Amino acid sequence: MCIRERTLSHQAITQEPKQITNTENKIQEAFLAAKLESIAGHYEKAFKILDSLSREHRNRSTIYYEIATLHLEQKNYTAAMEKLDKALALENNNFWYLEKMAMVQTELKALDKAIDCYLSMISLKPKSSKYYDEAADLYLLSNKHNEAIVLLQKKEAQNGFSESNSTKIFDVAMDIQQYDVAAGEIEKFLQKKQPKLQHLKMGVHLYKKTGNSQRVKELQEKIFALDPNDVEVMLDKMEKENGKIDETSFLISLTKANASSLLLISGSVTISISGVPALL
Repeated sequence: MCIRERTLSHQAITQEPKQITNTENKIQEAFLAAKLESIAGHYEKAFKILDSLSREHRNRSTIYYEIATLHLEQKNYTAAMEKLDKALALENNNFWYLEKMAMVQTELKALDKAIDCYLSMISLKPKSSKYYDEAADLYLLSNKHNEAIVLLQKKEAQNGFSESNSTKIFDVAMDIQQYDVAAGEIEKFLQKKQPKLQHLKMGVHLYKKTGNSQRVKELQEKIFALDPNDVEVMLDKMEKENGKIDETSFLISLTKANASSLLLISGSVTISISGVPALL
């Protein structure tokens, strides 16, 4: 290569970054101008600026994203979706485009498409817990409880145990009578040295459903040790074999447990439980 050719080649290389910088500056200036117009409420002018920019730079995904954002300010979700489609066609793994599209599809009630967006986001950022929850909630709205459970289990495998996540799995499993799954979750709490009262009661509820009377008894004893005045446990203790309550025996038992909470009024019995009177 001659000296002149090398010089021209060098000039082309050194000029190219400047051209890119100038283009980017013009695009950013246009974004700012459109934003200022939208803040002032001049949406027609804002759209005109961005539409002109999109015709000049058809392969710039950020332009379509900005137009979509402008449509969202006006709650025009269909138009926003169309622009986001164009942005994602150019950058299909852009996390922020996917997040915006998930929101738009949710607003349009296209829950399956919104879920797909969240799943793509999870694959890009598997440690981002909130997106598992967003997708799981949409699964539940779509009556896809099994898919919700699987996703929440995946969240735990990826991010570790959390009380809220395990409780959510338990609740969903109970709703669809997957008692083995529910048991797996509640036992994580019950095996702790000092289980919480609420978890003991959740366990009682589950094991009554499954007919595990021995486990129910064990948990009720722990509940009674924590709260001797627990009415539900006391009622269970006073149940007859036919399932009816011996009210006289129950009242006597309750009176002994907390005599100050029992008031006799004109022959009626009022029991105050947690400060709230209930007439029997």
